[in-house]
Amino acid sequence: MLRRIRRFVEYLSLAIIILIPFVSYLNYLRQAYGKNGFHFAEVSGGWFVGKLFALYELTLGRLEDPVSLIDSIKGTFWSITLFGLKISDPLAGIGHILTSKVFYVPLLLSLLIPLLLTILFGRAYCGWMCPINTLMEGVDRIRTGLAGRVKWIRDVKMDHSIKYWILVATILLMAVTGIPLFAYYLPYLILGREVYHILFFKALSAGAILLVLLLLFELFISRRGWCRYLCPSGAFLSLVGDFSFIKVRHKGGTCPDLCFECDRVCPMGLEVREGRHERECTNCGECVIVCPQGVLGFDMRIKKGVAIPILIILLITVFSLVPSRAHHVAGLPHYGYAENYPQVPTNEQTKEVDNYVVSLTTIFFQGIKQELSNIPYDTQFYIHVYDKSIDPTHSPKDAVFVNPFDPEAKKKKEEKKDGIDPSYRDKLLLTILDKEGRKIATYSLDFPYEEAIYRFRHYFKRPGEYLLKVSFYPDGKEKIVTFPVSIEISKKGSYLTTVILLIFVLGVGAYVFYRKRSVQAPPAG
Repeated sequence: MLRRIRRFVEYLSLAIIILIPFVSYLNYLRQAYGKNGFHFAEVSGGWFVGKLFALYELTLGRLEDPVSLIDSIKGTFWSITLFGLKISDPLAGIGHILTSKVFYVPLLLSLLIPLLLTILFGRAYCGWMCPINTLMEGVDRIRTGLAGRVKWIRDVKMDHSIKYWILVATILLMAVTGIPLFAYYLPYLILGREVYHILFFKALSAGAILLVLLLLFELFISRRGWCRYLCPSGAFLSLVGDFSFIKVRHKGGTCPDLCFECDRVCPMGLEVREGRHERECTNCGECVIVCPQGVLGFDMRIKKGVAIPILIILLITVFSLVPSRAHHVAGLPHYGYAENYPQVPTNEQTKEVDNYVVSLTTIFFQGIKQELSNIPYDTQFYIHVYDKSIDPTHSPKDAVFVNPFDPEAKKKKEEKKDGIDPSYRDKLLLTILDKEGRKIATYSLDFPYEEAIYRFRHYFKRPGEYLLKVSFYPDGKEKIVTFPVSIEISKKGSYLTTVILLIFVLGVGAYVFYRKRSVQAPPAG
């Protein structure tokens, strides 16, 4: 029964990683084309997308306000939004602090729930929810099936402490370079991002190559090598989970001399029989299930000195269950950068002209620190023009939803009228002026770059105050709106933040070293 429950949670978690961006994509199509726009979706995304959009309308589309409902659930396990509540991976918080050099309170509050759950249940996320763990369990079954047929399959064993040093090294490198390294190599984050890439951009990124290499590594070189020896997220959760309330422990009784069933089934390769497993344990319960004598079980204990910090975290969590802005992959990639990606130097402005709302998102140089770049004032502008007089969730009164699964769909499609897209999609002109009003550069696009967004990029030669003039032409009449833009190297952060982070890193290193010496023998590979 325990195994079935865990399998259900695992598969549900993997489904969430796929379904959230999938439904967000269909939700975007609904916003762009209205409830009767499945044929627009078919033109832009192909036959399959058109039919899926129609299925969306036949199910979720029957709700009173499906767009708002679905938009309230988005993200990945790196940072997810659930009905306004933001929950973020602790490493996302560490990465944000290291790259921005500021303590962004709303993001830090979004870390409380994962930390609290880890203190309660230990490293259970790895054993019960992590989508990579679910995939690697499948790879492990394939590996077991091939073991007797493919002679050159190896099982390279390593020291479990390697992942702690990977965590420490990554933290140090991020503190020095300002590059969010976790985002580049954590496989569960890459997996969620690749799903977004497939849906929104119909392509895979370099992250897909890393996932394939990881699968091959696990299949042919080291059994469960990533989770056991290399994952920095697992290392962090093990450090916090070392103080957890609930763990797999010996309940009493004697193990038979030749019984090593618990060690054999442990996916982390731990010495459960000898009790050398608690810090690394994922509480998957496999050892509890197979124990023939029933001497293993889940035990709840509270370590001395832990109760008060837990109570403080619990109280802060309860009083901070308000919508907090956190770093997450939004359903619409180019909206809300300042809100959703606080570690990126970004500015967002909105102005109105007649019935149109013009939004400008200015994204400054991303990556290594600006002062270390030879083009520190590399800037991108994202412009969206929206006709507020048009309601995107409704089509003309005489429009009728056509179910494409209906045998008469083709005939009804010819009879119906199209919905209206409130996003402006014609020619747009961007003029960059200096503070004296002299023209520096002019850019023009005849249609949006993607998702009704006009994207421009300009390399400013020097910092200063500039003026952006946006011209667009609905119904052939020019409309102009201007935005002030300040170009400078980001001054976020302080040396105090870096010092605090370095103390944290040294503390982690000292703790790992102490724990390693306190154990009589290292866990078996």
